[in-house]
Amino acid sequence: MKSMLKGSIVVIVSLLLGASFINAKTFAADELILYVQEGCNYCAKVEEFIDENSLRDEFVIKDILVDEAASEEFTDFLDSKEVLLEERGVPILIDENEEWYTGDVPILDYLRERYGIVEETREMETTDIVLLTFGGAVVLSLVGYGVYKLVGKKEEK
Repeated sequence: MKSMLKGSIVVIVSLLLGASFINAKTFAADELILYVQEGCNYCAKVEEFIDENSLRDEFVIKDILVDEAASEEFTDFLDSKEVLLEERGVPILIDENEEWYTGDVPILDYLRERYGIVEETREMETTDIVLLTFGGAVVLSLVGYGVYKLVGKKEEK
């Protein structure tokens, strides 16, 4: 009887531990939810950042346009936060603490901070300098010509 009781306890403890590992794994996969919409340029920018930084496994990405359940979750979440209809939009990121970020810039800033991503700033290259100089010369020429024509017309009168 004692050995059967010990065996049962071992089985129960194993099941509980196994279940807690399964739940922990599920939670980690569901840690960040990103709601997007097909055709949204801001959403595409966030997804591109996620892919460039190999973060796809950190997210559950849900398209509210093609996934009715995702659309309902999105609406229910924003309803629970009492977000006005005119203030709702995608992309929206929800973290494990139900903190939420909407818009590409706030989401990208959050992801950079969360994952310690520092993007390289590109040094100006010779081509950039030539193009800027040429563009500046063209603008100054047009402004100068406009001033010349304006002054010339006043002198003719």
